[in-house]
Amino acid sequence: MLDCGVAFARCQEMVKIGAMPAEDFEVMKKTYYTGENFVPPIDVWEDMLHKAGFAFESTTLKGKHWFRYFPLYYCTHRE
Repeated sequence: MLDCGVAFARCQEMVKIGAMPAEDFEVMKKTYYTGENFVPPIDVWEDMLHKAGFAFESTTLKGKHWFRYFPLYYCTHRE
């Protein structure tokens, strides 16, 4: 579980002390979110899908470094 509010606050402090470029933080602010964010490991996520009765396919976008960390899933409920 990631507390995004804490993560953003820490990054803002890093900018203040020169440990992070302000430009990077400006990019981060485009996705500013202060709630909790659950990003399970892929094996846990896929096990959750199976247990919930879903079939799925995944793909990874190209072009941005971080795309490889967030594959897209196409899920269909098995009956």
